[in-house]
Amino acid sequence: MLSGWLGKRLNPMTNYLFGILVFVGLLVASYFKGQSSLKRDLEAKENRQRINDLKKSERIKDEVNKTTNGDLDSKLSKWMRD
Repeated sequence: MLSGWLGKRLNPMTNYLFGILVFVGLLVASYFKGQSSLKRDLEAKENRQRINDLKKSERIKDEVNKTTNGDLDSKLSKWMRD
């Protein structure tokens, strides 16, 4: 219906230009939609990584709190220089 209306109102060259503009508009819209989706995915991935890092640090803190001073000294001695 719309193409028939445009065909009667506009010359053929204008129809082609209109089609090209619509196509370019769709490409631009899909590009920006993809960019926003990519940004959301990246933020979600970073949040998952932060949560995993927090869990790991809590496990390390718990392990350190449960370990005796002598065991801590022996574990740290292989990493520390005198």
